[in-house]
Amino acid sequence: MRVACPSCNTVYNVDDAKIPASGANLKCAKCKASFPVKKDAVPLPGAAPAPGAVPLPGGPDSVPLPGGAPGTGAVPLPGGLDTVALPGGGPGAGGDFGADFAPPPGGTLGFGQADFAAPPPPSAPESPLAFGEADSGAPPPGGTLAFGDVDFAAPPPAPAAGSGMDFGGVDFAAPPPAPAAGSGMDFGGVDFGAPPPAPPPPATEGSGLDFGGIDFGSPPPAAPAPSGPAMDFGAPPAPAGAGLDFGGVDFGAPPAPPPAADPGMSFGAPPPATSAPGGELDFLSFDAPAPPPAAAPSADSFEFDPMAPPGGDDLEADLSAPMPGSSAPAAAPGAENDLELLDFIDEAGATAGPATAGRRPRRGAERYQIRRKSGKVFGPFDQAAVVKMLGEGQLLGNEDVTTDGESWLPIGSVPTFAEAIQKLMESPGGLPGLAAGAMAEAPAESSEEALERIKALYGDRMAAIAIVDTQAASRKFRRKLPLIVGAALLLAVIGTGIYLGFTPYGFFGMRRLFPKTLTPGTAAYAKFQEASKALGEDTFEGYKRVLSDAESLLAENDAVIESRALFAQAVFYLKRRYFAADDKLPKAKLYLDELVLAAKDKPEVIKARAGFHLLKGEEAQIRAQLESAASRKDDPEFLFLLAESYYRERNVKPAAEALNKALTNDEKSAKALHGLGLLKTFAKPADYNGALDFFQRALDANPRHLASAVEIAAILVQKLDQPDKASSHLQKTLTEEAKNLLSPSDLARAHYLMGMVHAARHEAEPAQKEFEAALRVYPDSAPAKAAFGRYLLKRREYDKALELFDAAFATDDSEIDYLDGLVRSMVGASKLHTAAKTLSDASGKHPGSPRIAFLQGRVADEIDKGEEAERNYRRAISGDATYWEPSYYLGRFNLKRKRLDEAKVAFSEALQKAPGRPEPHVGMGNYLLAAGTVDEAKKEFLAALEIDREYAPGHFGLAEVLFVENAFEDAKKEYETVLALDSTLAGAYTRYATLLWRLEDREGAVAAFEKAKSADPKDLEAIWQLGAVYFELEKYNDAVKNVEAALTIDPAHADSYFYKARIHYVRHENTQGIEAMKAALERASMRPHYYYWMGNILYQAQRFGEAFENWQQAIKLDANYADALEAVAKGHQEQTNHTEAITFYEKTLQVDPERKRLIFNIAESYFAMNQFDKAISKYQEALKADPTLVGAYFKIGRCYNEKGRLNDAVVWYQRAVKNDPEAKEVWRFLGYAYKERGKNGDATTAFEKYVELNRDAGDVPDILNEIYDLKNDR
Repeated sequence: MRVACPSCNTVYNVDDAKIPASGANLKCAKCKASFPVKKDAVPLPGAAPAPGAVPLPGGPDSVPLPGGAPGTGAVPLPGGLDTVALPGGGPGAGGDFGADFAPPPGGTLGFGQADFAAPPPPSAPESPLAFGEADSGAPPPGGTLAFGDVDFAAPPPAPAAGSGMDFGGVDFAAPPPAPAAGSGMDFGGVDFGAPPPAPPPPATEGSGLDFGGIDFGSPPPAAPAPSGPAMDFGAPPAPAGAGLDFGGVDFGAPPAPPPAADPGMSFGAPPPATSAPGGELDFLSFDAPAPPPAAAPSADSFEFDPMAPPGGDDLEADLSAPMPGSSAPAAAPGAENDLELLDFIDEAGATAGPATAGRRPRRGAERYQIRRKSGKVFGPFDQAAVVKMLGEGQLLGNEDVTTDGESWLPIGSVPTFAEAIQKLMESPGGLPGLAAGAMAEAPAESSEEALERIKALYGDRMAAIAIVDTQAASRKFRRKLPLIVGAALLLAVIGTGIYLGFTPYGFFGMRRLFPKTLTPGTAAYAKFQEASKALGEDTFEGYKRVLSDAESLLAENDAVIESRALFAQAVFYLKRRYFAADDKLPKAKLYLDELVLAAKDKPEVIKARAGFHLLKGEEAQIRAQLESAASRKDDPEFLFLLAESYYRERNVKPAAEALNKALTNDEKSAKALHGLGLLKTFAKPADYNGALDFFQRALDANPRHLASAVEIAAILVQKLDQPDKASSHLQKTLTEEAKNLLSPSDLARAHYLMGMVHAARHEAEPAQKEFEAALRVYPDSAPAKAAFGRYLLKRREYDKALELFDAAFATDDSEIDYLDGLVRSMVGASKLHTAAKTLSDASGKHPGSPRIAFLQGRVADEIDKGEEAERNYRRAISGDATYWEPSYYLGRFNLKRKRLDEAKVAFSEALQKAPGRPEPHVGMGNYLLAAGTVDEAKKEFLAALEIDREYAPGHFGLAEVLFVENAFEDAKKEYETVLALDSTLAGAYTRYATLLWRLEDREGAVAAFEKAKSADPKDLEAIWQLGAVYFELEKYNDAVKNVEAALTIDPAHADSYFYKARIHYVRHENTQGIEAMKAALERASMRPHYYYWMGNILYQAQRFGEAFENWQQAIKLDANYADALEAVAKGHQEQTNHTEAITFYEKTLQVDPERKRLIFNIAESYFAMNQFDKAISKYQEALKADPTLVGAYFKIGRCYNEKGRLNDAVVWYQRAVKNDPEAKEVWRFLGYAYKERGKNGDATTAFEKYVELNRDAGDVPDILNEIYDLKNDR
């Protein structure tokens, strides 16, 4: 019998004998859709209708086709007028496929272009299904439901009673309520996000519309048993009635908006068909949304194809397959008239009848659903069908299978299928022949013959057919394939060739395939050779000339290998030697890339490659080729490049061997001689004298090779400390002619070396000019910045030095010399935490560096982290036995902490390591001075000055020695020399001011102390001594301000408390003075003069006993403390303990014989004790020591006066007034002496003189009376 695929309308001829009585499932070979077939299926035109089947045109009760008579209740096909009567239908209950749907009253379900954006209302009981073109944007009256272009964006409401809708596993975000009794719609297993619940019991009566496994999100509740015609949307097919199964329909995305009209029902899958119990309709690969419908068909269309383009044929068949009546040889029995062989006939499905429905299949007869990797599900099939599909390649063996629709297993886990897959893999031809009895394909026939047979089959009732001959198209394609492939290859070649034009290969790789070279004997070749020789000059001017010649050659022909290689060589030399030609570097790299592709093994290209690798620090990558090429005796350039590759690694021996070979070829090669000189500086230990010899030979070989002159100067200045010898060489490099020969970097180097020469000569202004000139010539020169920075460091211009070292270090943060200068500048500028962080950041680049350890020690020392400082100094010493600075600073560290023995050891080590440096000598001198070995200290300071006569610390040490030796004037000169050389030297102004104070030049001392204070506002020594000098100048307010400032810096500073107490003393603020003096004694209890002044303050406070105790304590601490002895003597004298007073005065004179004035005090005690002869003797002794002691004359007169020797008394009185006419008391006593002797006139004159000098005296009236009496001779 003939059947048509309801999905694609392809027509087949099937042997009735192969169709079981219960029916079977067939699969379309064209669209792969499955559909049920029964022996009583709908016949095609020309076939007798089976009993009970839907009549086709021409039969009784048939569906009218174009030109046929309309029937009642029939479904109209395109072009028809009436409908097929459905269950429950009657006249007028139906739908129109040819016009816009307008549902009549009575409640029909329209399956046209349905829109579920707004759900339709429940259908009325017993409502018919209308397959028209519905728009459910607004639900039709009567509860019709239209299934056109289905949109399940929103869930439909629960159906009303009598028209139940069961959506099975369909989830509309919220589960619909259970459907009422009546007809139902089953969407089966369609998955919309959540698994379906267990299906309800199958319906037993009525018709159902089954949508397979559709799941709209979450399961609805189980539906009650239907009471009438129902559409079951969740249960398996009912055993009786017809059902629509939409298989694996996926409604995961809404369909596209519907067009204006669609005269037909299309889901992108076959239309519904009835099936017998046990039969199924399987639409594989049915997806939503459905494809857009085509335009309305013509009136004579037999079947509408929604996939066909507008205006095209409605029926499409693959005519490359066998057709009825073809001349193809017979295949399987019963298949002679097939239009296209079916894939298989599901025998198991055919045998399943009502009796077995709902029963679990027996073991070995399970039916399997199959799920591809894409997620599409089809089936079920029995094992034989699955094996057959595996054998024919319809299954790949990577699918999953299930027998219950829930538990999926890999297909290979089923033993039968695993065996089939294994046989397939072992089959030589890949076809194991697993499916016995498969129908063989009929030989192909032409498209025209196939069309004729179709016409004969369908006659004039056949719709227009779109003929698809897949084999013919394949044959045409195979015939055209060579042309297509050839054209594609040609286009690929052309495209690649054009693309290569933008690469070093050149268009179509021409540069690589056909490189251009210079021809010997041509002018260009001669010019190239001459330029190549200039590389051997090894001068900045020579390399620039090579670059110019190369550019000239390139201007003539840009593609020549030698010209490009020469250009690259010159650029790489200028860049790596002189930091020049930056603007040419990109072009040189481009040329090199092209050269490597075109001719990387040519000699000139190897040179260019070597230059580039040396520039990048990749010496090892090119060395093998250089060693191979260096054997050429006619080209020493390879030897120079090979030597440079070793030299850059500081591998001296092989580098020297290569240069010596070059020197063998040309003994006057300045390039080789200069290179050998450089190697001498890298030797361990460095051979600077040998280097000087080679550099001088290079200069002699080529006087224009001024780089050698610069190297000579650098060694003399920086290594051998012979700046005067360097001067003559530098002058050669600084002429106008030389400036044109040297590179900017070398010229800058010459300038800063000359600056160092001037600095060594202490010529500050010329030195500054040279350093500045270096930076003008080459502003980016990090070495010039560092040299200038070191000069400024010595001048203690830390901020300027910091700026220069910071710039140099930013240029190259791996250069430890720049780091060293940077940190020293930071320390000098008191940026200690910044210095510490800088060292911490840099330590990773210099692991284990003794220099880093030393600098870390310096920083820690400055911020008073003593243990850390000492540890780092010792680390640096152990890291480098020749490094003198850590030993020197460790000595200073120990000396500061009074650890003299350890300081001595450290300074001795520094002297051993660097006997030619002045610093260790000064360090040792400071140690010896602290140890009291003044003469030895003096020798060390003089030794430092012999090394550097203008080394300020050496002069400072010498001044300290002279100060200790009380050679104050000589010390003063040395201090002034220090200040002239380096006024910023720590402590210089303070010590100078102290000396001036000692010299009692208090005004000069104040000025010097103020300068020291200005230079360092926290210079404690300068500040408290300034307060002391102001005190002695009786500028007590200034004194108080400075001692208070000193106590702010150091609240425990005893000397500041001491002078504060003395200020209170002179102000008679005894209580405050005593408290301040106590604070001083608490902090320095072993200082005798503190007790002495405490005694003075207590004595002034009339606490005489405590005063004597403090004076006695001072004497106990220092038995020769003359001030204390004198104070005790005066105290006894004032307390009239003259005998004790005389004893202590005599002790004082023994300690300090210069205190002659104390003889007078002894005489006074004798006078007080009326021991006038002893008194006269002591007074005369005092006058002999100091004739200006006028009081002694008077006191001797008094002694004679008391002894009654008036004449002697008058003589001494007269001597007294002669030496001091203003001595008032002498005139009074002289008057009385004259009166006693009866010399009234002389007495009157003496009294009058007394009154004249002392008019306010209390005894003046008495003296006036005496005068009156004398004048009146009373």
